Amino acid sequence: MKIAIKTTKIYEKNISKLLTGQRRYEMENQIAIDPLNWPVIRETGGVRKARFSRDSIGKRGGGRVCYLYLTVYETIYFLLAYAKNEKDDLSEQDKKKIRKVVKQILETIGDE
Repeated sequence: MKIAIKTTKIYEKNISKLLTGQRRYEMENQIAIDPLNWPVIRETGGVRKARFSRDSIGKRGGGRVCYLYLTVYETIYFLLAYAKNEKDDLSEQDKKKIRKVVKQILETIGDE
């Protein structure tokens, strides 16, 4: 099974600050191998959160990536990436924004 990967602008902006090219590839590939492995974040419309270690920092001081996996379309949408020291958990406002993005993605797919 070949999984397609799509990204948002905010994800691209933030992930480039957190991981080098090879480390980013490894992290995204690890998620693509088993996208159902990480927990769903409540009240986000099915978005999952994975932890990753940053260069020379480890997982505890690492980062988080939020992604939507659409099984039927075999597609992962990487939505958000952030360093753990920037925020521990998503705020209600963050979750609301994520739900809005998920809704837009689903509407766009429905129009294809």
